[in-house]
Formats: sequence, structure tokens, C-alpha cells
Amino acid sequence: MASISKAISQWIRWCHGDQPLHVAEGALEAVVRMAHQSPYAEPVVLSERAIANRSVRGYAVACEGSIAFLGRVRCSQTQANEGLSPASEIGKSATQSMHLTTTTTEPTCMGMAEVISGVMADLSRSVFAKGVEMVQSILPAGEPTPEIFELSLAFRAAGFQHAATLVQMECIEIPMRYDESPLAYEFLPVRFVPFSEISYAEWCRLVEQTYLGTLDVPKLNGVRTTEATLRGYAVGQAWDALQWWSIHIDEDPIGCLMLTPLSERTCELTYLGLIPEARGHRYSPEIMDFIGQWMNQHAMEQIVLAVDEKNAPAIHLYQSFGFREIQAIDAWFIANPKS
Repeated sequence: MASISKAISQWIRWCHGDQPLHVAEGALEAVVRMAHQSPYAEPVVLSERAIANRSVRGYAVACEGSIAFLGRVRCSQTQANEGLSPASEIGKSATQSMHLTTTTTEPTCMGMAEVISGVMADLSRSVFAKGVEMVQSILPAGEPTPEIFELSLAFRAAGFQHAATLVQMECIEIPMRYDESPLAYEFLPVRFVPFSEISYAEWCRLVEQTYLGTLDVPKLNGVRTTEATLRGYAVGQAWDALQWWSIHIDEDPIGCLMLTPLSERTCELTYLGLIPEARGHRYSPEIMDFIGQWMNQHAMEQIVLAVDEKNAPAIHLYQSFGFREIQAIDAWFIANPKS
């Protein structure tokens, strides 16, 4: 397992230096965690470019699941290193599920899109060289500030594509239709088969089927292999403890459900997908009943998720079960040209 050096920690703190201390420390903790879980040697990569009296620095983290997260890219008015060694001295390679927001709030970065994009391109090339299939980053959605607009230009110049605007939602308690046993899924033909009872090859085929015609971030279909995507979903968890189920109607698999505990009281609806033939048949109440029952059994009080804003049926479904919108984010990605 990899670790990060004191110099790299200092670099990351600098990139978050204009943010509240707890935000900067939280970002560093996330990078350390992802580095420890990463299968790649020296998973944290750095880049710095300078022009005139301005400097741009950034970092990225190569993670399990053949994915990398582009960390924060920040500008400085001065070219002084402020106690940091240049990236060339630290080494561009140095020792997720958190997505680190690439952003900057310093007006001195205006007009620096070309330099920022150069840093982003450097970071992408570095992690692609390790075998990563995709680099991902997010920006706040909504009416862009001048700085966010500048970053959007930089993303495009660096070869990134806008994948989707994601609506992040939460629910404190899923209202269950059936308060007394047996629950719906115990007497209807809907069955939930644990991941451990299905062959890995069969599971991969089922997940691939659920991607067909999906409204949830369709641009990412085929960017990563299914195996890599599943490893990314499972990062930090033991394979024999995954809270994943295949959804069956009688003996036929029609979809899959993946939950991820985030803390003692919060979990994430990581993925819920049905094959095309099963959509529109009103299986959602049974699925939500199952999720609610699982949350009760594990003393979970909150569930969170992210859904493509263009996936209106899913958003309406979640709202009908008590989910509310927290915020919207723009997801950007670039695929490894050699993949």
C-alpha cells in the first residue's frame, strides 16, 4: 500500500490553501485514503506550470477501478514557491468513493485557461501512463462564476468532456409501504440474491445489460471496462462483505442493486439498474422496501445518491420516496486514448 510523503502533503495543502482549514485537511485525508487503497505505485501525481508572475499547481490520484480523480488546480499571483519545492524536484509522480472538486477562487487566475489546461493535461498523461482508463473531476453546477467559466474552458482545452450534471439527493428515512412482515419482496416474485451467490462473470453480464439504453450518464458507457467499474464501486470494501444484490423475477435476473455504507449511520445508493425489458413494470416499491428494511437492520438513518439530471424518471421515483435534492454538480471526464 502506498503512502504520501511530507512534501506531497504540503503540495496538497497549498492547492487547498485558500479554503477553510477543515476543508483542506479533509481533502488531504481523502487523498491519503485513496493512495493507501490504490493498486498503483506512486498513485499521487503532481504538475506545475508558470507564466510571468503566475504559477499553477495541481494534483491527481490514481485509484482502484482504473480511474483517477483530478484534484484541485490552483493559481498563485507570485512565482515564489512559498516553501514548496518545484514539481520537478518533488517528482511528478509521488506517493476514490470521494470525488475531489477541481476549482479555484482566485481572481488572479483569470486569463489563465491555457496554463491551467496544461496542468490538467500533464496530470492526465501521468495517470494514463500508469494504466488508468479514465480521469474524472467535478465542478459546481448552476450559473458559473467567472472562475468556474475559466476552468470549464481549461477542461475542454485539456481534452475533457462534460459527462453530465448530477443531482445529489438524500433521504433521512425511506417510507416503507409494508410496516408488518412479510414485506412485499417476500411474497411477490421479486427476489434479491446476494452478490456472493452469483458468479462474477454472470454479474458482469447483468451489469452490462443494465447499461443498455440507460439515461444515467450514458456518455460513460464503454469508457471503462465493466470489471474496472465494479472494482471502483467496491473500493475499500471486502468482496465477501459487499452489500450488492441481483434483482430477480422468479429465476430470471432483471437488475442489480448496490449499497455502500459510508459511516455508521449513512449509506449510499451506489447503483440501481434494470435491464431494458424490466423497466416500467413498477418494481420500484419492492426495491425501495428492500432498501428500507436493510437500512433498519443496520441502523442506517440516511441514504444518499447521485443521478443524472436528464434521468427524469429516476429523479421522480426518488422524490416519491422522500429524497430531496442537496446540490447539483457537473461531472467531467477524459478517457485514456490507448484504452
